[in-house]
Amino acid sequence: MRERIVELRKILGLTQQQFGDKLGIKRGTVANYEVGRNLPSKAVMRLI
Repeated sequence: MRERIVELRKILGLTQQQFGDKLGIKRGTVANYEVGRNLPSKAVMRLI
């Protein structure tokens, strides 16, 4: 999952901050998803 989030964000040309802003989550949360520390909730997965 983490690789797919990074890939999508980069395809969209967004920083972690911009991606988080679009989803209504913090940059640190996006970073945690990308390193595999946390998994996104079902609600966040739907937004993505």
